[in-house]
Amino acid sequence: MLATCLVIMSGVPASSTGTAFADSTAFADSTAAHARGGDLYVLCTNSVSVVDSASGQVLRSIALYNPPGEFPAPVATGLVVQAGDHRALVATAAAGLETVDLHEGKVVSVNPAVDNAYGISPGARGLAAFVLQASGVEGTPVVVPIGVTGKRLRAVPLANVGENVQAITTSPDGEDVYALLFQGLLVRVHIRTLRVGARFRVPGPANDVAISPDGQFAYVTVGRPSGLVKVKVGDGAVSRVSTFGADPYHIVVTPDGHRAYVSDGGRVFPVDLA
Repeated sequence: MLATCLVIMSGVPASSTGTAFADSTAFADSTAAHARGGDLYVLCTNSVSVVDSASGQVLRSIALYNPPGEFPAPVATGLVVQAGDHRALVATAAAGLETVDLHEGKVVSVNPAVDNAYGISPGARGLAAFVLQASGVEGTPVVVPIGVTGKRLRAVPLANVGENVQAITTSPDGEDVYALLFQGLLVRVHIRTLRVGARFRVPGPANDVAISPDGQFAYVTVGRPSGLVKVKVGDGAVSRVSTFGADPYHIVVTPDGHRAYVSDGGRVFPVDLA
């Protein structure tokens, strides 16, 4: 399940009362965004747009690779900009993992082995990224570590049944990866050992996950009842933070951990996490 992306930039006004305000419509078909330096990289259905964050102007659009004979074009599902701001790794639902040269404005390599990828998060501990993938005939969910050379390493199984892969994020301290399944399962993977740790049950349908800056809580947007829940990753305790919206989706937590911004259709809800 894909949705428009929440794009958070500095200077956005907000209220802790949960009042909604209009989300940007400039990138209505975006599925991911990443800001670094003076540029904003916005992932659209089959391209990457490079946007000047000061002026808001699109500097260039980079077309993604579409395998011959594929129609409709494979949908891009996530983006990670690598160190140095030179290359990006783009996960797709059908075309594999694509490496994009952001300076030259073109796809330089494609790894077709990393297919059915429905999310990607930044690497840590010497790895380039982590891809959330539906693997095999039954669609069993796995996390695939990607080496710095782009090589697909041994997959980490998340469950032994077919569940819908939904979102993935790397903890701020680089110790863990959290993979979210749509039915309401949050799985912790230890990066040092590449083994599954705790599994947490959250209300489903579950849409997106973000980790608090101190690593103590996982915040998950859910659809029934719609709103935001938090998981204390130390003991697995689940509690509701707020109920709002129709189908809250993407979530961003501020660096101080005091507030979250959650997209819901064409709106963004600020949520006071205290």
